[in-house]
Amino acid sequence: MSMTAQLNSLKKYLQEDSTNEPLLFDLIKLACQLKEFDLALTSINDFISNNGSSEQLIFNRATVYLLNHQPKSARADLQQITANHPEQIPSVEYNIAFSFYLERNFTQCLVCLNNILKFADSVSEIRILLARVLYQQSDLLEANAALVPFLASYQSNAEALGLVAMILLDCNELNQSKICAKNALAIDNTQYDALLAQATFDLFELKPEKAMIILAKILKTQPTNGRALSLNAQSLMVLHNIDDAKQQFYLSVKYMDNHIGTWHLLGWCEFVGKNSELAKSAFEKALLIDKNFAESHGALAVIAITERNFELANKLIRIAKRLDSQCLSAEYAESLLLEQNGESEKAQELVNSILARHSHLTNVPFIQLINNSKT
Repeated sequence: MSMTAQLNSLKKYLQEDSTNEPLLFDLIKLACQLKEFDLALTSINDFISNNGSSEQLIFNRATVYLLNHQPKSARADLQQITANHPEQIPSVEYNIAFSFYLERNFTQCLVCLNNILKFADSVSEIRILLARVLYQQSDLLEANAALVPFLASYQSNAEALGLVAMILLDCNELNQSKICAKNALAIDNTQYDALLAQATFDLFELKPEKAMIILAKILKTQPTNGRALSLNAQSLMVLHNIDDAKQQFYLSVKYMDNHIGTWHLLGWCEFVGKNSELAKSAFEKALLIDKNFAESHGALAVIAITERNFELANKLIRIAKRLDSQCLSAEYAESLLLEQNGESEKAQELVNSILARHSHLTNVPFIQLINNSKT
């Protein structure tokens, strides 16, 4: 019997035995597996209307609200439970924290999680969510500290391994990241963090088609996943489909506005398309995220040169090189200034040096831009 047929049978049985709470819970579980959230909620509300409420029913309804991305409704139910309990209940407190996470209210989510950890620090789901929130806030060191030291206890937890794979990837610990991603996918081949890590490695190896197959799986169920959209855009860039890549980047920053690399890639797409104002806006938004990221200053130096503001360009180059002596965009800006000063040969030597060191990058617009600078 198919799952849908089973669900229909449970509906019929519950109509015939409308006070059977265990039967209702079976129906809720199956309905959620089939993403029939409205049916689950209607069944719970009908049961409460006919038989009265209970904390278990309220908790189950809150869980369905969370699965259906209705965090405010879920939190109202959960706070109804906490009002009757002076002591904290980890599962209830965790779901309240998760409701804030769904709203991207990471500050309040962290407050809740840190309170829970005071009395339930061994609950793996709490520590995983804590690390995920810190990772979403681009606080890699804290995300690493929240989860990586405890990884030995989570070797059978695909979500923990997948999340650690992404944290380590962004910390540039590539070998360990690959191992964690592989182990996560061996447990659950749909674990999206591990899939994101794998797609990233495919891009590093300049295999965009392979990466896009993985990303299509993620975006089918998570169409607003900013990191997946960004990686999909980068895959399109490697295939030199800059216009489609640009549209994907705009979608990505709509849902993930704090990822500095995505703003930079969008900026270079716009710059190659000769949309200097839009490029400048993207680089400035990147600078707001981290004022100590050298590439933002270097990219804005390039923009300043196109605006013939050479004094500002030199100032931005100095800042960028102070932050990172091998800043790619700052070096490119220096080559443009050399060209402006009639030192074409020196400019070409610098361009060749940049290409020799960085031609492996998947940032196709930028490499294309530098290539086009060659005489």
